[in-house]
Amino acid sequence: MSDLISVADLGSNTFRMVTAREEGQGAIRLVDLRQKVVRLAEGVARSGEVSVKALRRAKECFGEFERALATLGEARRFCVLTAVGRMANNAGEVERLAREILGAQTLIPTGREEARLSYEGAVSLLSAKKENLLFLDIGGGSTEIVFSNGGEVIWEESVAAGIVTFWEQDRLGEKGKK
Repeated sequence: MSDLISVADLGSNTFRMVTAREEGQGAIRLVDLRQKVVRLAEGVARSGEVSVKALRRAKECFGEFERALATLGEARRFCVLTAVGRMANNAGEVERLAREILGAQTLIPTGREEARLSYEGAVSLLSAKKENLLFLDIGGGSTEIVFSNGGEVIWEESVAAGIVTFWEQDRLGEKGKK
């Protein structure tokens, strides 16, 4: 089994891929980090589906990620498909592309799972547990909210509203006013 692991966060607006090497005893070393604006959620608010254009951009990005991984050696590969995975009727197409191009397993977390994962990633960077902490992750298709006390999660939620969905709803509203 490879000590190299690559995880791609397939967000509603941006795809990010982190590749790291496991160094033992829970330690990891960052090997590669890249991101690309894909706007996967474009059109989802209107049609309920990832658009053909957005799928084309996702495919192109997966190709770029694959070329980068090919230079790094064998890696275990995973993708996390966030809000679009929960909202789009054709999210399976994104999973298929990730599997065919990257050879990656794809996880679609529930909104609360996404909130917890985002929170845990962020607080791992803090030097001390905070008494009361309100954590917000405003993404492209959803916003995750977590309240914790002394490192213990008290409440977590995900709301299906993010930057891309707000922008598209605003544009749809503007078209209706003309």
